[in-house]
Amino acid sequence: MSSDDGLKLALEAANAMSPFHRVTGFAVEAAGQGEAALSFDARPELLNHAGALHAGVQCAALDTAAGYAAATIAGPVVTLQFSTQFLSSARGERFEASATVTRAGKAQLFVDARLFAFRDGERRLVASASAVLTKAG
Repeated sequence: MSSDDGLKLALEAANAMSPFHRVTGFAVEAAGQGEAALSFDARPELLNHAGALHAGVQCAALDTAAGYAAATIAGPVVTLQFSTQFLSSARGERFEASATVTRAGKAQLFVDARLFAFRDGERRLVASASAVLTKAG
């Protein structure tokens, strides 16, 4: 994914305004037309009882990446529909969520997102999601 500095700066500003993203540590890594990526470190407060990334945090990362990708095309958006598939145990030291708009209509944007875990030097897909978003307001 190539990054557009103007889009990345706009997403970083929006990200900085979110108290939840300060808790999770989400950081915008890249942004392009219809694409976005974020990353964050695994911390004890983000893990479940089994030591894997909590499913709620996985969903939040996927939804945020999807929203950021859609926002690069449509400006502020809200999620209308969200479906997640957990593919394997989300164990890792660091995580990256990336998303791509697959179709942008007049009223809705369709987005695919993926969550990767980095553990012992390996990058592994741990979850994916499909989202439908619309312009906020």
